[in-house]
Parts: sequence; structure tokens; C-alpha cells
Amino acid sequence: MKQICKKIISLIFATIMFAVILPFIYMPSYSEVAAATPAVKAQTEVRAKLYGHDDIHVSWRKQTVKGATVRYRVEYKRSTWSKYRVLSSKTTRNYYKKPDLVDGAAYKFKVTPYVIKNGKRYSGRPGYSSYIYTLKKISTSEQLKDYGVFLGINEDESEKLKDYKLVVIEPSEFSVQKVQELKAAGKKVYGYLNIGSIEEYRPYYERFEHLTLGVYEDWPDERWIDISAPEWQSFIIDELGKQYAEMGFDGFFLDNADIYYIKQTEDIYQGLGAILTGLKKYNIVLIINGGDTFVSRSVEEDTAGSMFDGVNQETVFTKINFDDHTYGEQDPEETQYFKEYLADVKDYGLMVYLLEYGADRTTANKIGDYCTRNGFIWYNAKSLELD
Repeated sequence: MKQICKKIISLIFATIMFAVILPFIYMPSYSEVAAATPAVKAQTEVRAKLYGHDDIHVSWRKQTVKGATVRYRVEYKRSTWSKYRVLSSKTTRNYYKKPDLVDGAAYKFKVTPYVIKNGKRYSGRPGYSSYIYTLKKISTSEQLKDYGVFLGINEDESEKLKDYKLVVIEPSEFSVQKVQELKAAGKKVYGYLNIGSIEEYRPYYERFEHLTLGVYEDWPDERWIDISAPEWQSFIIDELGKQYAEMGFDGFFLDNADIYYIKQTEDIYQGLGAILTGLKKYNIVLIINGGDTFVSRSVEEDTAGSMFDGVNQETVFTKINFDDHTYGEQDPEETQYFKEYLADVKDYGLMVYLLEYGADRTTANKIGDYCTRNGFIWYNAKSLELD
């Protein structure tokens, strides 16, 4: 019995000593613990600024964490809401623009910095903007529509633009004076700029015909162009882009970045990047029409935010029958693909516009609900001519 008691006492003693001594065998230093735990600071300098009467631009101090990419969750709320709503959950930029808010309402923004390391999320304390009010417009007999694309009209038909807040037009069909008149009427005016192809009717077609790559399917008078050519890049940036910027446009509607889908080579991708970066010097909004292959790669590589501000996607819910120029409902698989793609674009922090064709009332209601839920705006064009 005594032997058993001695063994039990010895075992208890050994266990206690092991527990006391073990932590001292290896104790990580403070610097090792600090290195393993990313130091994400509390977010500071969250500022909201009003653009126009119902757009708010929010910015914040950018953080850096060694060995990790700092991302930001951006949320906003109206003074009448109990909860914040998410604008972007993983943007790496230090700004976000929320367009087309409710007139005469107060909004506040919340920005939470975080990093992901070894599969674990480390967040800093969120920062908040002060409440900022959008302007209350004088009521009109008819509510203005958010967005319209009118590439098939000239300035003599500008009456068609009166019911829209944001319009996209063909610059060659409008004078500087008319653009300024539209802006003075409170509209945002974007100019169309074809960067990835060239139409035969353009006065500069013969100058660049040697750079064409092939006929554009369903558009027989249009050719894809080698966007990697320095002479084309220079023309778009320093000639056409400069001319249109000096007309006073608020933004460019940049078409046919799908050249990178047609020809997925590194020189084409870099050529698109060079043009977009070059156009940035004019300090106006850049919207890419289509170009999902290019946009997806630039989002994945986290370069999109430095090159453009948003995307316009055509035919998410509708489709064009080019044989007889009729319109119908888009294939469900195609719609689902675009929904997932646009969710990524939105999550990155870019603006999203939709351009649909001939949507009937049922489809239009479906599109409207989808855009309202996601904070997108859209236009239902009557025809492919966009007139």
C-alpha cells in the first residue's frame, strides 16, 4: 500500500513540474507573436463628399500591412435605416463612389479594414464618415430616368435626352455648345469612344486600316483593331481622347474591350491597359462597355481600380436576334454567368450599368428588381440603333 502511495505522489509531482517547466522550454518572443499577428490599425480619415446632387464619393486613409494585402469592407446607411448595407466587401482601393442616391436624404459611411493571413481574418476598428445630405431637387411633373444610351441620334434630336439624368452620346454628332447645354440642364454626359475596333465610316478608317484584324461578327462595316499598336494607342489617348475631353464630357463610354476575348494575348491585354491608363489623365469617369474577359482578369490582378471606374454590360436579361433584329429573353445560363460576373465587379467597388434591348413589362420588372437590390442602374433600349 505504501509503495502505491509513493508512486501516486511521485506521478503527481512529476506532472506539476512538467506543467511548470514546459512553457519555459520554448516561449515565443514578443516580436515573433507580433509578426504572426497582422497589425491592422483602426480606420481613420473617412470622408464623404457630394458630387452633383445625388452622388457621394467616400475616401479614407490607405493602410499597409507587411506581408498582406489590406482590403476594406465599405457600408452605408440612410439616417432612417437601422442597419448598414454593404457596398463592397473586399475592395483594395481607398475610395468608393455611390451614385444615384435618394434626393434630400442623409447618408453615413462605414469602412472596416482587414487582412487575410493563413486563412484567418484580422480586422481593424471601423471608421465612420459624418452624415452628408444629398440635394433635394425641385419636383417635376415627370420623374427623370437614371440612364439612357443614345448613340444613334445627333444634336438636332437632343429633345430625346430631356427625361434622363445620365446620357451616353456619340461625340462626333454633337457640338461643344450642345454638350455644355446638356450639362447646364443638370445632366451627366458621357461620350462614346470605340477603343477596340474601327468602323468603315469613320474619317480616320483609311489611316488605320493596316491595323485591322478581321470583320466584327454581326457588324459587317466594322473591324477589330490591333490595340497593341503604339500608333493606335497614341491616337485614342492624345488625339481623339483629348478632343472629346476638351468638349467637356463627364465620362467616356469605352467600347469593344472584347478585343481581348477575340485575341487573348499579353500584348492585347497590355495595350488595353495602356489606353485606359492614358485616358485617366483627363480626370473623367471611364466606363467599359462589355469586355468581361479583360475586366475579370484586371479585377483578379487588382489593377482594375487604377484603370477604370465601372462597367456597362449589355444583354444580361435580354438577347438580340441579329437575323431579324428582334429581341427576346436571354438564355438562363448566360444570365446566371453575367450575374456572377457583375457580383464580382460590384464587390470590387466598381460601378455597374446594364443596357438591355426590347424588354417587355415582365422582364423589365425583373431587371428593375435586380438592379434595385444591387445598386445598379439600367436602360431599356427600344432598338439596336439606340435612337
